[in-house]
Amino acid sequence: MGNELLVQDMIRTSRELLAACDALELAGRDKAMTEDRYRYAKSVAMVRLAGTLKNAAEREANVHLARVEDVDGEPVTVGDLRFRRDLAEASAGSAMERVRSLRGILSGFQTQANALREELRLANAGPHMEP
Repeated sequence: MGNELLVQDMIRTSRELLAACDALELAGRDKAMTEDRYRYAKSVAMVRLAGTLKNAAEREANVHLARVEDVDGEPVTVGDLRFRRDLAEASAGSAMERVRSLRGILSGFQTQANALREELRLANAGPHMEP
């Protein structure tokens, strides 16, 4: 790989990595927000069900069907919020894997750049033998 092409690939990958870090931050925030909404809705539903279902196992089994109001006033079930939470968690995990992948690619480019730099040093100075 030529020097100019390597530099271009490193710059492109660095930009992609910065964008992936931004996406990871947003995904992490979304994960936290959906987790908070789910936990709040589940707590509210559990309290409501406590009046009708005395057994904790029955409440736990039925809580996902309980209807609650989302933060935007939309009626949803606790199960819907759990799905949104799980989806946000998967998205955050995917975003983290993208960052890790790009870091690995960039590290490989850095290794190539170091090898190229060493080749140029040897070509310009020649090998030196130690006595």
